[in-house]
Amino acid sequence: MATARQTDPTRTIMLRRAFMADMKRRFKKVSKAIQELVVDDDTFGLIPSEQFTFNKGTPVQNQQVERQAWRFQENPQKVGSYRAWLKTQINAEI
Repeated sequence: MATARQTDPTRTIMLRRAFMADMKRRFKKVSKAIQELVVDDDTFGLIPSEQFTFNKGTPVQNQQVERQAWRFQENPQKVGSYRAWLKTQINAEI
């Protein structure tokens, strides 16, 4: 005979599993967006990069508009911008 711990008296185990899988998927999506923002796009401007490339002696500005978007902000402003961005991501995804 099965004990009380082995059975699911509310019969909601499938609902709980589906909920947990959905939440895991949502948090993974936000985590991927954070990785892309901070590491791939270097939004904080932590990785030094050349602002200009020279093509036969004439300076041409790189086409990196979104990359390092918060580079020239002060640190408190960067944190505020990141928090605002993260809040929109959480509201949209989770």
